Amino acid sequence: MTKKVILAWIGIICLLIISFFSGVILSEKGFISITTPNTEASRMNPAPFGNPVIYKNREVTVLGVEKMEQIVAREDGEVIHRYMPDGKGYYLIITLQIRNIGSPDDVRYYSTREFKIVGSKGKIYPLGDPLEVDRNLKFIGGNELFEGEFYGGYTKTGRILRPVDADDSNLLLRWEPEEGIFRYLSLD
Repeated sequence: MTKKVILAWIGIICLLIISFFSGVILSEKGFISITTPNTEASRMNPAPFGNPVIYKNREVTVLGVEKMEQIVAREDGEVIHRYMPDGKGYYLIITLQIRNIGSPDDVRYYSTREFKIVGSKGKIYPLGDPLEVDRNLKFIGGNELFEGEFYGGYTKTGRILRPVDADDSNLLLRWEPEEGIFRYLSLD
């Protein structure tokens, strides 16, 4: 073999080794990133924005986050009520995707009660029942999650609403798929 062929093989082997350790593979369509869903996602090491978190046969991904100062309820074009977070704060409207990655016969329950926000102050939002807060979404329209059941292979995408204090930062979505089990997803 010539020196050029040997160097080419060494280059290919190095590329494969680097790709293997960096989570990227080379295919006929170019480089493809391989993302392994996070099964732990602790508060100190949350899943990055847009990356899924798995617990048992459910997978949760944050698809979007919108900040809103107030929600205005209207009836026949007239303002009948303004919903604002207590004190000085705002609402986060979070779009989530929940997938049942189990078998087609596997039925899983989901509820917006499983999702709260925690920030650098250590405060958990909302205080009380998250499902009651989510009912305010009806005033801005859209696709609410609320709660339900779905079979394996199906996906539910929708929004949740959470009030937060204006002076809190480093906000994370805290998912509690079972009592006392927590997974954290970044909202940035």
